[in-house]
Amino acid sequence: MEEIQKFDPATLMQGVKDRIKSTFVSLIPDEQWDQMCQKEIDNFFSYRPALDNWNRKAEPSRTEFEKIVDQMLTDKARQEIIKFLDGEDFQVTWETNGKPVLSAAMKKLIVDNAGEILVNIMTQPFSNIISNIRYEIQNPGQRQY
Repeated sequence: MEEIQKFDPATLMQGVKDRIKSTFVSLIPDEQWDQMCQKEIDNFFSYRPALDNWNRKAEPSRTEFEKIVDQMLTDKARQEIIKFLDGEDFQVTWETNGKPVLSAAMKKLIVDNAGEILVNIMTQPFSNIISNIRYEIQNPGQRQY
């Protein structure tokens, strides 16, 4: 016994759209269809001249293909970084007094690189101090703001 199906106008409309689409495509000569397809492929992989704020030609913008690849790589890199940082080595726990406790791997990383970390932290302040001393010596009595 056949089951009666509810009438769905969307299904009917999709069938009509598909039939019209296939009819129009079949009306286009093969050579012209190939040219249209090739043009779209070329556009996808070709650079478009970019314009600066004054409508002068600037560096060409990236192709649509490059934009898609860049977005895919960015998304994949984010996923991998999140997965890496969610790993056991990067977990931080908290003592009851609210003090953070680093994992053994994090502690080792800090201890192994303590000298370089300290240099990076102190470079800017020491540069400022030396610059201020130099200024004071060269310009006695003048304040540098």
